[in-house]
Amino acid sequence: MHSLEDLFARHAAAGAAGPDRLADGDEREAAFRAFAGREADAIRAELDAAVRVLRTNPRDRAPLRRVLERQRALGRAAGLRAFPVLAETLAAVEAITRIVQRLDAPVKSGWLDVYRAAHDVLASAAAALRAGDEPRPGPAFSRLRTLRDELFERYARPAAPTDAVPVERFFYRGERALRRALELRAPVEAAVAARDPRAPDLVRELFDLLQLATS
Repeated sequence: MHSLEDLFARHAAAGAAGPDRLADGDEREAAFRAFAGREADAIRAELDAAVRVLRTNPRDRAPLRRVLERQRALGRAAGLRAFPVLAETLAAVEAITRIVQRLDAPVKSGWLDVYRAAHDVLASAAAALRAGDEPRPGPAFSRLRTLRDELFERYARPAAPTDAVPVERFFYRGERALRRALELRAPVEAAVAARDPRAPDLVRELFDLLQLATS
């Protein structure tokens, strides 16, 4: 079986695609679907582990960092746009986690329910992808949207709309990432100078934004 990287390399070497390259296109689609399924299941497992830790220690930030790190590869994949349910779920997890970090909020009650709902969506999505199907909205996805919108209405600026939220709304890119990094400069410097326990999280977010600004 070809790896995803092998398939992309073969396509680039072949030049312009013609009818005889359609099979390779199908192979690439199948390879990305398999990759997305594996990643969705791995993120689901990381969310499961995070929820178990946060139930007893709601201020532990390490589990949330691991979730964001684990979903980074799939979240940045261009092919993710083919699976909007999966894309919106990852976007919601990242957006809610950033709000938790900004507010320094304990992850319990509604916050924890978001991660539980995302876990259930990812479990269904991974199963659908393994079966060769596209992940579709279901009860867990509806619950995730409802919880996300409630928390955004209460804590985010500006509030999230009640309709579908495009993934680009939540993932910083390019100039928007750079502007956000500049906004964080003063809080990061103050947190570091004061030896604030949130400083490591702020520094990581700053470096993530700078990377996104140049990618």
